Amino acid sequence: MKLMNPQLAGLKKDELYHLNLASTDECIKEFSQVKQVWFSGTAVRAKKFAEAFQKKHPQYTTKEFGNPNRYSLFLTGPLLTVSHGIGMSSLSVVLNEVFKLLSYAKVKSPKFIRFGTCGGLGLEPGTLVVSKNTLNGYLTSEITWARMGQVVSWPCALSENLNKQIFQVAPVGIPIVEGYTVGADSFYEEQCRLDGFFDPEITEQTQKSYLKKLREEGVVNFEMESPLFAAYTHKAGVEGAVVCVALVNRFDSDQVELTQDTYNNYIDRLTELALNLIQADLTKG
Repeated sequence: MKLMNPQLAGLKKDELYHLNLASTDECIKEFSQVKQVWFSGTAVRAKKFAEAFQKKHPQYTTKEFGNPNRYSLFLTGPLLTVSHGIGMSSLSVVLNEVFKLLSYAKVKSPKFIRFGTCGGLGLEPGTLVVSKNTLNGYLTSEITWARMGQVVSWPCALSENLNKQIFQVAPVGIPIVEGYTVGADSFYEEQCRLDGFFDPEITEQTQKSYLKKLREEGVVNFEMESPLFAAYTHKAGVEGAVVCVALVNRFDSDQVELTQDTYNNYIDRLTELALNLIQADLTKG
């Protein structure tokens, strides 16, 4: 990866504050062999994935970095797993710093994948969902924010090639689909839930009409980070993908009602897919 901001080259030391690292740290070189970076919302899930990978590849050890009060990083040989918190604002911070970290480590062509949970549209719970592309709450494929009082917009795009690789290594017997993902800025209002504290205008009738419209236009799930992830990876020139497991069919309910065993089983499906994808990269050399 190359630094996109030339002003960074003028810094004697770049403090990656939220990762508890700095560009001059000796440990930065340990990240030079990273091939894939997997992002999850929680540090617990990120750590479990790192441990699962290490169990299959005991030649590697897992080293923990970061700031557990902010973001956690687990480095296991060619695999880096990172927690990103919830929502696009949280993700934007850690993506900026991970991009810089890997640039300082002189990593070439890493793959970035976000994996997590989602609400499916017309999907059986437990279905793996690969995002073809992502939409914001206004149903456009872009992210926008304010910069010096002006509106800035970046397009969202994910890697078709990486999606193909994901389907090639998908676990046998587990349902997997590809479609558009709506990445919302809120858990309740923008995802058209009936169980939020506010917004009585969202009724069962208006909800069903909206969800039906989305499904007819190729949307298969809701989550909260994909537009920014797609825009940032595309802007950085790296392959990016988003893979989630559906915990609920939103046509049936807004509430997630799963036993712990069932939930763990669904997360294991994500882990199996992730392990297959990193193994495919290692096999290629």
